[in-house]
Amino acid sequence: MKNHNSLKLRFSIVILLLAGLSMTMSCSKNNESMDSLVAYLPPGNVNTYISADSIGIMHDKIIQNNNAAFPVYLTRAFSKDVQVTAKIDTALVKEYNVSNGTNFPAVPEGVFVLANDGMATVKAGKTASDDSIIVKAVKNVFDLTEGNKTYLIPVVLTTAAEGVPVSETRKVMYKRIVVFPIISKIVPEGVSGNTVSVNFSKGGDVIKGTDKVYIRAFVNYTLPQNAAIPVETDESLIAAYNQSMGTSCVAFPQNTWKFIKDAATISAGSFVSADSIGIQLQNLVQFAPGVDYLLPIKIKDEGSDSPTPDPKNNIVYVRVMLTVTNIYEVQNPVGDAVPRTPKWSATASSSSYGEATNAIDNSYSTSWMGQKTSNGRLEIEVNLGAVYTLQSFQISPNYRYAVSYNYQKFKIETSTDNTNWTDQGTYTVNPKWGGTMNSPDIRYWAFFSPVTAQYIKVIYLDEPRTSNYFGGISEFNVFH
Repeated sequence: MKNHNSLKLRFSIVILLLAGLSMTMSCSKNNESMDSLVAYLPPGNVNTYISADSIGIMHDKIIQNNNAAFPVYLTRAFSKDVQVTAKIDTALVKEYNVSNGTNFPAVPEGVFVLANDGMATVKAGKTASDDSIIVKAVKNVFDLTEGNKTYLIPVVLTTAAEGVPVSETRKVMYKRIVVFPIISKIVPEGVSGNTVSVNFSKGGDVIKGTDKVYIRAFVNYTLPQNAAIPVETDESLIAAYNQSMGTSCVAFPQNTWKFIKDAATISAGSFVSADSIGIQLQNLVQFAPGVDYLLPIKIKDEGSDSPTPDPKNNIVYVRVMLTVTNIYEVQNPVGDAVPRTPKWSATASSSSYGEATNAIDNSYSTSWMGQKTSNGRLEIEVNLGAVYTLQSFQISPNYRYAVSYNYQKFKIETSTDNTNWTDQGTYTVNPKWGGTMNSPDIRYWAFFSPVTAQYIKVIYLDEPRTSNYFGGISEFNVFH
């Protein structure tokens, strides 16, 4: 009996020892060491990290919201999920400005918030959260649309679950958020600037010239959906244009134009419209010769459903001038080339950087280049060697020097005897000269009424330089 009781006592002691060991191990596991375990925000400077995001505003709507997002980190993996919480502390903006010599504006109350109440979770066994702390703009955005504004959003990591401490040196993230208005602009095709100059030539009852104008629409930021950019005319803008440009333009006569298309569509994800706004000029006989006409086309602001018109680029001016002349531009020469036998000759009022004969040597790599003073005259005269009935002519610009040295406006005179000259008309090149020696800009002009002549002059009228004006021709040809 004694041995039985002794054995029973020993068994009980073993059970108690095992139970105690199990409890000790369990307590040790539940009280995992917090040594070197800290929750912190992404690394950067010693105390803060700044990164930039953007928010696009269309009138009072958030259209493009690149949420400012960032994960939360632990210095090492932990055995449990750790939920962390952050908040926006706008008071830190002033403190940051003082410390860093910056001038970020105060953050408007209620505009920026943290998604999901500022919470993110680092999963057990990981050192970074799968989700992020997200800064969003949610309301009152119309207060932010006066031009681009950059706000500094201080996000402070406040708590971490499971007793995990928050870093004192890596608990603040400053997000720099640019809030900008999404704006639209219109630009005429084929020209620089906002004015399309349309020159019509009138010879007898015939009027020649480009009768269509096309305009493209642009936005400064891509949109998630298609956007229509409509336009309208506004004659009240003519007075301001005249005052600014020193002109005396008048409104178009009635029924001299119509819209081919009065809106352009910018597709989602694009900066520029695939189609064009179109204006058709018509009833050209109603334009009086020598009168400067102006048609202002502006973006029609349709409120919150379309981008805000750019105040600096929301108008295109169509400017029309009708000139009584005997020349007009054509795509191809009219007639056959005048033979250069008997040999042609050429002289010029100036041949500062290339002889006049370079304009008739069948080479675009050589050029006649002349210079005139502010009170002088620059012209080149070509002797065809015999009298011909001329139907058209060709001019290509100088390429020996910068193409910008070429004049854009010229006058043509002709003669049969080199004494008595007839003015055939003036022309302004539009668009301006371009091309290169290897790919020359070759342009042709025809006569409304064929001209009998042996001598032909090209006289330059505009002044592309502020002093010592230059102009030139690489090749000149005539057709009969």
